[in-house]
Amino acid sequence: MADDMLSLRELRALRATVQHVTITRAARALGVSQPAVSRSLSTLEAKLGKTLFERRGRQVVPTPEALTLNAALDALFTALNKVNESAFVARSVAPIRVISSPLYAGGFLQAQFAALRATEPDLCIEVEVMSSRDMPAALADGDADLALTDADFDSDTIASEVFTSSSAVCLLPAGHRLAGRPQLAIEDLAGEPFVALARGHSNRKRIDQFFAGNERDIVADASTSFAAIEFVRHGIGLTILNPFPIIAPDDPDFATVPLVPRLDYHGRAAYLREKPLSAEAHRFVAQLRAAATRLGAPPRI
Repeated sequence: MADDMLSLRELRALRATVQHVTITRAARALGVSQPAVSRSLSTLEAKLGKTLFERRGRQVVPTPEALTLNAALDALFTALNKVNESAFVARSVAPIRVISSPLYAGGFLQAQFAALRATEPDLCIEVEVMSSRDMPAALADGDADLALTDADFDSDTIASEVFTSSSAVCLLPAGHRLAGRPQLAIEDLAGEPFVALARGHSNRKRIDQFFAGNERDIVADASTSFAAIEFVRHGIGLTILNPFPIIAPDDPDFATVPLVPRLDYHGRAAYLREKPLSAEAHRFVAQLRAAATRLGAPPRI
């Protein structure tokens, strides 16, 4: 059947992954996203009924079946290269390779790239969502040029530009007895069911320090702010989080109340000091900063 035929896209993904060892680098070489390469490899394995790669940490190791297939493709790709040689045009603008925490990759990042691309249609971007704690290693390994996070990396090798600042809020279900308060202190939250960020989350330590040993009735742990929001939406409890850019001030399901003392967050575009940002990446960060200012969360330090 036609659906069982191997596609050129799938075969290119195989060859690039064999050559470049990691899916991230294979995607970069092909000029596509990492999820696109992963999907192509999964589809190829399903069609062949064989396992082609085994994961070992960040690397993917080809199985003997993958190596045999890759060798058999040499003649095909040699012929294709000859056919396409005269028509091939290298990409004139390198993609902006971004790793982002879920906070900024839930729509904000995409909207600002779309706005920038409206005036620079040749721009392209590669985005991988990951935990902030994994970002320094990814930058050091060359897997990305730019990291978007509200975590502060304590590292001499990483520089950052602040593109937005905001203060934490207590997020409560609409109609909660504390919703009408002008501000909330730690003692106001005593005994309230609390939705905590999971211990692996980059902001969990900051919130633990904010409570300074005061007891909390933790009823749920959430690995992302988005998950914590859904717990609150369903009346499980309240939480503390960075509201920008994921909480709409007019959302009827929630109330947001400022905290005292204030807990500030800074959205940062981080990169290796030894590898300054490209002009395109700088313009992207400027677009993020302009959007944050327009939406009421200008950078401040």
